Amino acid sequence: MVTLTFKLLILGSLLASQMAAAEVVTGNACYRYSDNESLTAAREIALSMAKRDALEGNSVFVESTSNVENMTLKNDLITNLTTGYLKNLKVLEETEDFGLREICRAVQAEVEPVEVKQQITARIRQFTDLNKDRTGLPRGEFLRVVNAWEAGSQLNVITEMHSYSGQAKMLRKSGYSAPEVELVVKVTLYDSEGYPAGQKRVAAKYSDVGDINRHVFNLNGLKNYRITTD
Repeated sequence: MVTLTFKLLILGSLLASQMAAAEVVTGNACYRYSDNESLTAAREIALSMAKRDALEGNSVFVESTSNVENMTLKNDLITNLTTGYLKNLKVLEETEDFGLREICRAVQAEVEPVEVKQQITARIRQFTDLNKDRTGLPRGEFLRVVNAWEAGSQLNVITEMHSYSGQAKMLRKSGYSAPEVELVVKVTLYDSEGYPAGQKRVAAKYSDVGDINRHVFNLNGLKNYRITTD
């Protein structure tokens, strides 16, 4: 005879397994690359953006980050989680339009809700002790930073052109194409005591609102920095 206690144990085990069951997430994204980017780099960025889209659709991620207003922290969480917590990743669709210079990817993966929630909680708790100079993703007059992350001794910065200059606006209003412009991303480095220790500038060409570029800076072993854009 099956006892009530045994039935409750079975029910508890089933509930626990359901709560810990992996959640399937899907994501898709398209990336338009510029003349100075390789196809390999563009494919990597498109895949990264699709993984980000998948994670941002995860119910546990949405719930756990609903009160996180700091975009640098949220991007840090996304980068960390897409690297180590998207499991059994499958690329469902790959499309490449060389005329439009556009790479698209659609992905499917699994995430463990408990692991994701634990990692988010830990990162939020640690954030006050992380780089205090990174208080948010900058937005300049023409460029905005859409993602920034550290990889070893390098800082990767993804920027998007969000506005035209006055002259370009007039040309486009008259039906002409806006001229290609060169815009700068600047990283100011600070030593451990908060004094400026150097500055690095990288320029890239943009021709249209929505154009995206990736910039890589060597941090020279320093952890404190400030990103500014044109």
